[in-house]
Amino acid sequence: MGRAIWDRIRAFRDDAEGSVTVEFVVTLPILLAALGFAAEYGEAMKTRNAMDSAARDAARFISRAPIDESTGTVPDRFLCDARNIITWRLEVPDYSLDDALTSQGCNGYYTDSSGDLAVDSEGNALTDAITIDTSSTGTTVSIRAFSEFGLARMFGWQKSAEDGGSLSQFDGRWGIYMSVTETWGRSE
Repeated sequence: MGRAIWDRIRAFRDDAEGSVTVEFVVTLPILLAALGFAAEYGEAMKTRNAMDSAARDAARFISRAPIDESTGTVPDRFLCDARNIITWRLEVPDYSLDDALTSQGCNGYYTDSSGDLAVDSEGNALTDAITIDTSSTGTTVSIRAFSEFGLARMFGWQKSAEDGGSLSQFDGRWGIYMSVTETWGRSE
């Protein structure tokens, strides 16, 4: 009887049926996580690439626009055209900051009720997602965009910054903010 038990234990140990299924079940979550990360990373890089080319094209457009001799700046209609170049390439929302603020043309800056440049509590100028600064020597275009991590949200893999994580939340969506700044010298 003792020999029969040892034979059964040895047979069970040497039996390989079903081992592939167990290995597959163990590795499937790892493979799905890698696939999800690759998809989210690819989407973020696609957004970043579109931001780079949109900022570059808008800065190049503004750097070639004529300067109004009376004000020493580029006319607002060219700034609006550059802004349209960016919004056509990206889906960048215009942030409505406050009803008391007024958009200062198409450059992305806001003024308060007294007509002064609106600033936050730290003294930084309040702007929307696209800012365009022009001078007689060059143009700087800055874009802020939000890249949503839909897969991470679906599986609940993220934490907000308040919970000790590094992802941001915007309008109920989870993801990361990216910004691009492009500077071009004046050319005729």
